[in-house]
Amino acid sequence: MISEAAAAREKKLLVPVTIDGQEPPIDFRAIHTTDLVTWTPGDQLPDPLLKAVAERLGRELAYNEIAPRSGAVTRFAKHAAQAWYLDFESLLFYFIGQGFACFLVNLPLVFLFRLDASVSTVLPAWSPYPFSLLNGVIVAALYMRPALETRRLQVAIPLFILASALSVVAYLGGVAVALAGERDVIILVGLATLALLFVTSIAQRASIRR
Repeated sequence: MISEAAAAREKKLLVPVTIDGQEPPIDFRAIHTTDLVTWTPGDQLPDPLLKAVAERLGRELAYNEIAPRSGAVTRFAKHAAQAWYLDFESLLFYFIGQGFACFLVNLPLVFLFRLDASVSTVLPAWSPYPFSLLNGVIVAALYMRPALETRRLQVAIPLFILASALSVVAYLGGVAVALAGERDVIILVGLATLALLFVTSIAQRASIRR
């Protein structure tokens, strides 16, 4: 990479930018480096970068008009894309899918601990929650993999923990559903499975577009 950058510098084609705030190699520190750490897709390019590219191309480059200011939701989505290396839409749908998947996985646990008297009388009342959390860890490791494929462990680890903890909430939802009749539970399982397939398809399509 350094040799390629050196060749571009000799041809006066080099336009240095930084996306992580790291200092460039010592041979290139005399050249102005444009800071893109806070830049997010959809924003206008910084003026120094636009000017540098225009000089290299030998032509005028400028924005025709000032872009309208983005709303709060749009800005939040852009920063989420920058922070997670995954667009906000796919991240949201992966979380929704995680909830549905944990609900389905925890239903047998609900019926075992809540409806089987032989089990509920032997084990303490809090025992289902560690099991549901373990289910969440397994489901998150499998289902959330596209959202976790990032080199930024300080971001991926909290995301994994949050997705796993969602299984406890899904278990409580299963407890509420178990109070209904078996026929109602079967109907809800079918709807939850259909919803899981639906949000998974949307999340995968969104992640492909990133």
